[in-house]
Amino acid sequence: MITSDSVSFYRKVCDETLGVNCSRSTMKQVAKINGGMEQVKRGLDEFLEKKRATFPRYCFISDEQLLMMFANLDNKEPITAHFVPVIYKHIQRINYREDTKDTLLSIVSKEG
Repeated sequence: MITSDSVSFYRKVCDETLGVNCSRSTMKQVAKINGGMEQVKRGLDEFLEKKRATFPRYCFISDEQLLMMFANLDNKEPITAHFVPVIYKHIQRINYREDTKDTLLSIVSKEG
């Protein structure tokens, strides 16, 4: 896991001369942090794999884009503007009610 200790540790490593003078304890900490980051990466990969198995159209979106989409689910307009045309080739945009942004008003195709 990435913690405040990890961040301060990386700052310490950056302050050293490009890692040339790193001690054994510093190298052990680097290995431990890298192991935690690999665990996070595996978890994200499994999460995305499950989402793509549930909804195959997500296969058209890169990992980074899909994570950005899930991270911003509260703000529908940027998501629909950016991702809907990628997932659904014939949809140009989705219009929501102005006051709530939760009510779908219309779906506009590329043909008009």
